[in-house]
Amino acid sequence: MIQSLRPSAEDDETTDFWALKDISFDVEPGERMALIGRNGSGKSTLLKVLSRVMAPTTGKISVRGRLSSLLEVGTGFHPELTGRENIFLSGAVLGMKQSEVKRRFDEIVDFSEIEKFLDTPVKRYSSGMYVRLAFGVAAHLEPDILILDEVMAVGDSGFQAKSQKKLDALAHEGRTVLFVSHSMAAVRGVCDTALLLESGRAGPKQAVESAVRKYLNTTIKRRTASLPIVTDDIILVDMNIRQGSRDLMEFLGEDSIEISIEIDVLTPLDDLRVGFYIKTIDGHVIARALFNDWDPEKSRFPAGHFVLEGVVPANLLVHGEYIFEVHASRFGICDYFGEAGQLSFRLAEAKEYNRRHKGEQPFGYVHLDPNWQMRRL
Repeated sequence: MIQSLRPSAEDDETTDFWALKDISFDVEPGERMALIGRNGSGKSTLLKVLSRVMAPTTGKISVRGRLSSLLEVGTGFHPELTGRENIFLSGAVLGMKQSEVKRRFDEIVDFSEIEKFLDTPVKRYSSGMYVRLAFGVAAHLEPDILILDEVMAVGDSGFQAKSQKKLDALAHEGRTVLFVSHSMAAVRGVCDTALLLESGRAGPKQAVESAVRKYLNTTIKRRTASLPIVTDDIILVDMNIRQGSRDLMEFLGEDSIEISIEIDVLTPLDDLRVGFYIKTIDGHVIARALFNDWDPEKSRFPAGHFVLEGVVPANLLVHGEYIFEVHASRFGICDYFGEAGQLSFRLAEAKEYNRRHKGEQPFGYVHLDPNWQMRRL
């Protein structure tokens, strides 16, 4: 169990800056908890205090068990020592005997995939090699508590999948994980609870999906495009998404959404792609629909004023927050609007959809109706 620092309540009569204040929480054995917040909210500072890299000005931390941490690429290893030597050095820092490190040595090397460079000083490692070895050491030297700060951001997709599998195994063994990342996909994949930090303070511990939603809703501003958007070749005059008379960005899941994009093409273009993206509020593309997707001839636009209209079908998207982004580009040449042409909207849950547990995490972003048929045999 870990209990964080809790500074005494003092009046802010000076100009002292509290990186962390009035934070108190417990983390149970086997729990995988994320620390979520904007840059400067105190996440990394809290991890450093918990890792004993920094000492709190006031307050108390109770740590029960062996703690291993990987706070950032470049810490924890001696750059002049080889990968092999740093494995044993890390084990010694954790209070392990050489025999204990030798027992896990092959697993660490196999996980890290740096066997060919095992006797090379780590200062010559790439960032990917370094973090693979550092994570391998931190995760395999039998810690009771593992602290990770943005480690997933460095590795490739294969390493990330392997790391998540290892974290799952550690949690299954009853080991505790504290995790910081700005990738909400990584947070959702690794953790089951979260602490939301803001300006050095933290709210109550909560389910990770609830914390992620609150974080995204408070940090990502409602998007309303400032029109017109003028470029050398085209002008985005207007853009609308509505349901009948509803254009308040709060839509019903059981009704279709009407799309309207109004542009001025200033000069004839033979390769103009116009349409829209639908994205999650953290920027992941869910769907793309361009005017020329099914007919290449529709890429040819003479100069003139045009209105493109379309429909997003009813009962397509799972309830939640989304971004509608007008897209206009010439393949390999230019992208005209980017994030400037974005609107955000919220979709209510479709009435027809059978959801028994209202608070559960949505399974993806798109509803699929496969027209089920059942035969009794």
